[in-house]
Amino acid sequence: MSYSASPDSLKSFVLATYRRHADSGLVPFAKPSITVSRETGSDGEAICQLLGERLTEAMPGAWSVWDRNLLHLVLKEMQLSEKVAEFLPEAGRSGVEAFVRELLGVHPSMWTMVEKTNETIERLARVGNVIIVGRGAHLVAARHRKTFSVRIVCPLEERVRRLAARREELDRDGAREVIQKEDRDKEEYLAKHFHRDINDPHDYDLVVNTRHLKPREAVALIEKAFVEFLKGQED
Repeated sequence: MSYSASPDSLKSFVLATYRRHADSGLVPFAKPSITVSRETGSDGEAICQLLGERLTEAMPGAWSVWDRNLLHLVLKEMQLSEKVAEFLPEAGRSGVEAFVRELLGVHPSMWTMVEKTNETIERLARVGNVIIVGRGAHLVAARHRKTFSVRIVCPLEERVRRLAARREELDRDGAREVIQKEDRDKEEYLAKHFHRDINDPHDYDLVVNTRHLKPREAVALIEKAFVEFLKGQED
């Protein structure tokens, strides 16, 4: 069972939850949320999807995973083409902004993109029952008592092996290049827009090394820690 929602269901979810957020009767941050920062090749994507399924089964209410669909939502709110999404993973380089301007013939500031992304992350966290992946979500939502932050890591060579096995077009050298580039982009994004080190363990409630863990094993570990975290918030 997958929780990668269709565009129509995502739209319905966003409209419904944003309406609830605008309703004065909504208690902000009444429901918990999870933010996930992950190294490329650490199985973070599979873990997040499985975690969404597991929490939907184990806790009240359905859980949604927001990764690439978060960026599509931001672009839609800014009335920009979703084609831009493939060029804006979590990059911090000015060349990306220049490319967007050339591609669209418009001039969206990268800072405006970041501000809109942060605003969307904030609104999703306010609604709750969401897993928000990447883009500094653990920093944006850090002040909310019921937001649990997770960092998923794995040694480089193991990540290289996994990615090369998963993508037939990549050999070990190609996989290593992809991983190092994406990791560098994520590091630069946080350094430029948040002035923080993505690898600082103090910014997370839990750091999971998946070197010897399969995705379902990692999910079980995260779920257990999350449940204990929520108990602590009730004290």
